[in-house]
Amino acid sequence: MAHNDEVKLHFLDYWRVIRIRWVLVLLAFFLVLITAAIFTYFQPREYRADVVVEVKSTAQNPRIFSQADPSQPIHDPQLAPTVYQVIQRTGILYPVIDQLKLQDRWARENRRPSREITYQMLRSKLDVDEVRNTDLLQISVYDPSPQLAAEIANKIVSVYQDRRVEEEKEIMNRAVTAMNDEVE
Repeated sequence: MAHNDEVKLHFLDYWRVIRIRWVLVLLAFFLVLITAAIFTYFQPREYRADVVVEVKSTAQNPRIFSQADPSQPIHDPQLAPTVYQVIQRTGILYPVIDQLKLQDRWARENRRPSREITYQMLRSKLDVDEVRNTDLLQISVYDPSPQLAAEIANKIVSVYQDRRVEEEKEIMNRAVTAMNDEVE
């Protein structure tokens, strides 16, 4: 039992060692601080462009003859997580790559990356986050060029919006066709 008490060092023992070697502790602190500052200074700049999108469904369950206003959005708790996945897929990102000519912009040494490699590069620069307990998604794009980051973020939203409008129209057209078939 007495041996255990001798082995345990008290806080004051540690403080005594630090007081004796204060120059070494201070030198280590400044060395780490200067190294971090130099690393941060020479690291390439990277800018972030954010777009916040509200995702609501208007045609998920078309309410043609109901009392509710059919133009009002329907709350679907699964819609935001679904859109979260859809935005990162090739169906949205390939048109973005084509419309912004990202393969040409990201070419190095006259070597144009393939569409798949460009897709992977875009996915690595893309960050999609759900805003908790809302129907909002935050789309962030990181790039050394602030203009290109903003263009990509806006184009992703534009392509998604166009695709979504087409899908909503198709759902409404099918509902109207089904209603017409029942009437006839």
